[in-house]
Amino acid sequence: MDVNFTKKEIIRILDNYKIGTLASYKAIEGGEVNYNWIVKTTEGKYILRKESSLKIVISEEHI
Repeated sequence: MDVNFTKKEIIRILDNYKIGTLASYKAIEGGEVNYNWIVKTTEGKYILRKESSLKIVISEEHI
């Protein structure tokens, strides 16, 4: 299973949410079950998670 997203794929995912346009993204290393990225948009920072069930989740980043 390919766990990486291309920039184009992330933009397509973000289009489903009203959280601004993509500014940058970075993979968070270390996930073995779920795969996570920090996504910065024009509206804020978010966590993009690809779960093992292939479900996509976006949540606000709280670090």
